Amino acid sequence: MTAVTSRNLKACACKDAVRCVLPKDDDSAARVRPSSVSAQPPGLPCWCQASDFHAAVLIGLKGLPGVAKMCSWTSRGARASQGRVEEERVLHYLAHAWGRRVIHGFERGWAGGPWLEVLTALRQRCVQRWTGRYHLLDEQGVERKAWESARGKRDSMKGKLWWAKFGRLLTLAIKLRAVGHSAVPGTRFFLVVASRQAMAQSLLCAHQ
Repeated sequence: MTAVTSRNLKACACKDAVRCVLPKDDDSAARVRPSSVSAQPPGLPCWCQASDFHAAVLIGLKGLPGVAKMCSWTSRGARASQGRVEEERVLHYLAHAWGRRVIHGFERGWAGGPWLEVLTALRQRCVQRWTGRYHLLDEQGVERKAWESARGKRDSMKGKLWWAKFGRLLTLAIKLRAVGHSAVPGTRFFLVVASRQAMAQSLLCAHQ
């Protein structure tokens, strides 16, 4: 099973599509201009600039994906908060509820030292889609860009990937390298580089 933490769009479904309901003690309602909410027929999604949502989707080997945790927050009024704080709150909830029974999957927006620190402190397993220009420590402890860590090295294995966009099966060359990060010294991660001729490299940073 995999818990995937993701940002949701600032959208909500309202019966009254002209006005989105805010908490009564939230004084931000007075500062939201009427034009900031799209006037659409009832039942359709409408933009709600006063609220953001974070959700974690649980994906297993069998069955359909399901929402494991969802929360809303605002950056205005008496209940004002910050996105990073709310994201960490969701992750703490997942760590308490599921422990190490799940693997947390993150897109590139969460790649980097700060999230590696949080995940390591919580002793969580994770896979991050890494950005090639972000730095990692190679096996000799030298800091370099992620794509440079596997440059010129022999492939570790071959793999298959179903490319739904084009409806065909691809054969990928996969390189696996042990790496580290300066934000969490002494912790070992694995850089997985999957590539194919005429296809951009895909980099994953995994922690067991």
